[in-house]
Amino acid sequence: MADAHYTNPRLAALYDPFDADRSDLDVYAAMAAEFGATRVLDISCGTGTLACLLAGRGYEVTGLDPAGAELDIARAKPHGDRVRWICGTAADLPADVRADLVTMTGNVAQVFLRDDEWAEVTSAAYRTLRPGG
Repeated sequence: MADAHYTNPRLAALYDPFDADRSDLDVYAAMAAEFGATRVLDISCGTGTLACLLAGRGYEVTGLDPAGAELDIARAKPHGDRVRWICGTAADLPADVRADLVTMTGNVAQVFLRDDEWAEVTSAAYRTLRPGG
């Protein structure tokens, strides 16, 4: 379930300005290159900064987030039209989503407060990964 702060369009619009320096995402882009990934699933992609960054570098990206207001922002970003956006949780991830690399940035994991929620996310990531991914 999305936090109410991110489902409200006016509040979702404040996310990027408060977290403008996204040099923390460089490590994820470097991992995608190092692992030879071509398809990436970004779980809890939020406003899509990482998904759009990777799409701009030629990766096939799926961004998953339960907050539609954040996905609206993501779609409008440069390279946002190159990303497959899915509004939902890990449980809503379609079976046709396949990835070489699954990402979830470090500023996201704290929203999973219960063990069953965390297990659902990690199980979805595992199901999505190609063998050896």
